[in-house]
Amino acid sequence: FGLPVIASRLGGLSEIVRDGHNGLLFDAGDAAQLTKVLDRLSRSSSLLAKLSRKDPIPSVLADVRYLQQLYRELAVAKEGIA
Repeated sequence: FGLPVIASRLGGLSEIVRDGHNGLLFDAGDAAQLTKVLDRLSRSSSLLAKLSRKDPIPSVLADVRYLQQLYRELAVAKEGIA
C-alpha cells in the first residue's frame, strides 16, 4: 500500500525495515517507545510522506519468489561443487 511499517526490533521485520528510511522501529516490549514512534509519525505528514516513498516492504509473494530463486541458485551451486 506504499505505507511505512512500524515494527519492533525483533524478528524478521527488523531485517527489512530500515529505521527512518522505509519505516520506524521500536524496542520490543517497550510500550512507551512505541507510543513515541506513533506520536512522531502522526504529528508529521512530511515524515509519513518521506517514509512512504522509500523502498517499500516486499509483499509476501515477492518474498517467496525471492527465496525460491535463492534456493534454486544454492542448489545449483551445491551440485556444481559436489
